[in-house]
Amino acid sequence: MEEVTNYIEDLSLWGANSFLVWFGREVYTSINDPAAQAQLVRLRALLQIVKDLGLNASMGCICNDGYKDGPVELRADDSTVNHEHYHTLNGPRIYNIGVELCPSKPGVPEMEIGYVQEMIDAFQSVGLDYWFFAPYDNGGCTCAQCAPWGSNGYLRMAELLVGAYRSAYPQGKVIMSTWYFNRWAYGEWEGITEQFNQQRPDWVDYLMIDNFEDYPAYPLEHGVPGGLPAVNFPDISMWGQDPWGGYGANPMPGRLQQRWDQTKHILSGGFPYSEGIYEDINKVICSQLYWAPDKPTMDTVGEYIAFEFSPAVVDAVKSAVDIFQQNHWRNQIGASAVTAYQLLEQAEANMTGQARCGWRWRLFRIRAALDQELYRNTLNQGRQSVFNAAYEELVAILYAENTWPMLRPVLIQAVGPAPAPVGLMGHWKLDTNPNMDPPPADPNVFLTALDEVGPGSHNGTLTNGPVWAAGQAAGSFALDFDGTDDFVDMGGVTTLGIGTGNASLAVWAKFDDPQLDTVLGPAVAVLAGKGHLRDGSGHGLHILDNKVGYQVRLMGGATINIYSNTVLNDGAWHHLGGVLERGKTNGVRLYVDGVLQSQTGDSTVFGASNLNDDSLFYVGARSWPAEVRRFHFNGQIDEVQLYDIALTQENIDYLYAHPGEAIKLVCGDWGFLDRDFDRNCYVDLADFAAFMSQWLDCTDPADPVHCVSAYQ
Repeated sequence: MEEVTNYIEDLSLWGANSFLVWFGREVYTSINDPAAQAQLVRLRALLQIVKDLGLNASMGCICNDGYKDGPVELRADDSTVNHEHYHTLNGPRIYNIGVELCPSKPGVPEMEIGYVQEMIDAFQSVGLDYWFFAPYDNGGCTCAQCAPWGSNGYLRMAELLVGAYRSAYPQGKVIMSTWYFNRWAYGEWEGITEQFNQQRPDWVDYLMIDNFEDYPAYPLEHGVPGGLPAVNFPDISMWGQDPWGGYGANPMPGRLQQRWDQTKHILSGGFPYSEGIYEDINKVICSQLYWAPDKPTMDTVGEYIAFEFSPAVVDAVKSAVDIFQQNHWRNQIGASAVTAYQLLEQAEANMTGQARCGWRWRLFRIRAALDQELYRNTLNQGRQSVFNAAYEELVAILYAENTWPMLRPVLIQAVGPAPAPVGLMGHWKLDTNPNMDPPPADPNVFLTALDEVGPGSHNGTLTNGPVWAAGQAAGSFALDFDGTDDFVDMGGVTTLGIGTGNASLAVWAKFDDPQLDTVLGPAVAVLAGKGHLRDGSGHGLHILDNKVGYQVRLMGGATINIYSNTVLNDGAWHHLGGVLERGKTNGVRLYVDGVLQSQTGDSTVFGASNLNDDSLFYVGARSWPAEVRRFHFNGQIDEVQLYDIALTQENIDYLYAHPGEAIKLVCGDWGFLDRDFDRNCYVDLADFAAFMSQWLDCTDPADPVHCVSAYQ
């Protein structure tokens, strides 16, 4: 706790005057759960540090929280499908965890008041200066009695819970968040504005207004509801990089300046959303903006560098920060990353030993090293030793050994000279007999999709209950997906990606029931793939409005979608193949039952770009570590095959005619050597013998000048 104390003290010197903590009930059985009590001990200690420094202590919660073993019959509705006041443009459900309660059900308001009282009692020895309520992410209820949540059920519950807080702290301040208003519902901003303008609430002191993406337009165009003071909630941790903190420092003075210039006229302060110490400089930037609204963020960056590192290195490190911002997106790192690395290396020579060894400087150096190495990866010159060292140091600095996966750095794989293709990367027959007699000794057999490639292969994990069913071929089996939440996870963050080469993906599938995810408007579902249907890089097969599509995409660059000639929701098995062949105007191709479809895509737009990202290879759903999993498939899938070569028409014909078999790569798929006469992938004695068998033989014996018989 000494390190935490020092850090809070440091932030207070930059202008922070209040710290907010959160107690997440969803992981505990009750307030008496030993794990809950241990967490409360830690939170009390943190807020006691805050109070001892003369700062304000704040507590955050949602208005319809619940414990993980709470009454199922009292839980909230989270669906947006066919719900009045709600749309599905951002998904079929709000971001609930599943334990939230419905305030319109009898007994729930009293339970929620009790939960607030638990926190008041737990922190009585510390004192709570601010109480913060959030509507969503998680939180909310979409039932008819609570809808629209932000201007109905949420307001009712918030006012009740404020009463409990104010009974204990009459002078306490209340912050009511509007996070994600109008993301899923219609009219939340309009509803709260109408109510607060008619009668300004005396139970709210501040409205917290912000959003993960663009800032909410409504209060900028119409004013803050009720004329209340507003505070922001800027994301300084997650934007554009995951895992969060996985690349070292993430300075964002440009983004924070742009957002501040847009909103400062309605703001009275804020609570930057922090996931760790790696965004330390962003905390400082925000704190200074609250105290000096007209101070440019880059001026603060200069002061930070001078104070934490050395006045002698301000210009060099500011230049590196500018480059960090240019290279913020992980798939758009350019040659300037080398310059940033050199700038910091040169700056370090002008710093004291203490500054060079400090965690703040090490986070800057790690960021520069990783950016340079990621750029080298694009040149097939990556060095694994650099990635290994950065990973080990980051985990130690961030204490990330046992943290939540999205906060745990991942070991990036170096991309060296491109290896020769292996051909078949993964082959999941999905052919487990659910009626084994006798049943297997290991029940996990039924939860595993075996990869036929062999040792070191990527066996898939069946998740949330896909069911074994009859397969495409007589006597075979397949997996039946319900379209709601089930999928198969094959892993392969680095080993099942396209990389800089070609790729092919083939499956057998059938469906006739409607797909359920309409987040994009039309119904969308994933058959198989990695890095597709997200802000990422990869490829995959999917369904859009009952047509099958093949998508290839580069994060921040081109995206190509091609679709089948007709809809395929006829309840029959179809063989589907997507092919990426680099450098061809028709290099993105889709085959249905062996037939090349009319739409093709120009693969030259991808050049030699690395089309791998941090997602996993999934069957039946899309994998996106930083977002909700979605686009679950409703139907059956059999025989999933992944290749790192571009399958030919002949290959596709073979797969269609021979279900269950795979294409075995021969060296001719990447070209024979000129002297490999017998095409066995080696220039050996057999080729020499073939060469010698025609030594000096002549094709024109009538030519006495150029043709001399070997036997003369």
